[in-house]
Amino acid sequence: MSPKVALTSSLVALLLPALALAGDTKRSVVVPEHGAFEIALPSTWRYSTESTPQGGAETLRLDPAKGNRFVLLATPAWVPVAERDGRDKAMWMRVRLHGQTVEQDIPIEEFQGTRNKVFWFKATNRAPSGGEHPAMVQGVAIVGELVVGFTLLYYPGDLPERDVVLKALGDAQHLQQAGAKTL
Repeated sequence: MSPKVALTSSLVALLLPALALAGDTKRSVVVPEHGAFEIALPSTWRYSTESTPQGGAETLRLDPAKGNRFVLLATPAWVPVAERDGRDKAMWMRVRLHGQTVEQDIPIEEFQGTRNKVFWFKATNRAPSGGEHPAMVQGVAIVGELVVGFTLLYYPGDLPERDVVLKALGDAQHLQQAGAKTL
């Protein structure tokens, strides 16, 4: 084998694992009796699910590969069609924070993905407790028949993951299961 071919083979062998880690991985959360919520996010992010107190779908949790710079929480829920107004749901989330944020006026933003519209806002906790992420992006994505509430907690500064999260929610899917109820 020539030195040039050996070097090229070595580089390819080194790059393949890095390229595999750089891609997105589809994560899904079952929504009892209504299929599943599926979202593609970076494969390097640590993934887990947490039970919700209401006993519905689990909450998807994603953290960075290392450290605690941010945490993403997303909870899908099936709601009747008359209640699938993402802007209203995001405004309700914002109202619940009244008096707890640094900002007095918090505008609701929109992001249109390939499949879904995402309504979101950015806020800063007025009095974070020790170790708590003081900044957040919070909102709602309407994903098929599901309303997905999400919170991206982070430390102040540049957060390129915000755009990754908004795009992933805009592209997420509601997977129907055989026999799932639809209304």
